[in-house]
Amino acid sequence: MGKIVNRYCALWRCSSAGQSMRLISAESGVQVPAPPPIPLKREIPRESERHTMDYFLTALGLMLIIEGVPYFAFPEKMQSVLREVTELPPEKVRSFGFVSILIGLLICYLVRRVIFT
Repeated sequence: MGKIVNRYCALWRCSSAGQSMRLISAESGVQVPAPPPIPLKREIPRESERHTMDYFLTALGLMLIIEGVPYFAFPEKMQSVLREVTELPPEKVRSFGFVSILIGLLICYLVRRVIFT
């Protein structure tokens, strides 16, 4: 008889006679089938992780492109627009930001759930 293996330590003993390992019952000494492997809690395929990161990085890149076009095409106008924005009261800037967030969420919802289903 050999050493006790894995979490079934009281019930199973390992015998390494020959090339392959086989499990021997500690109670009767008879060869028995191996217990099923312990399942992992959650396995995420690397492929899905890669696709998720691809989508995120693509979205980030598109956002930077869209944000950068006005500064590249009209730098003087953007400077004057930014000066005007700094003179606005914070409540108006906040409400403009909130409306922008809602429009972005609506676009994401429509693209993911309605248009491409």
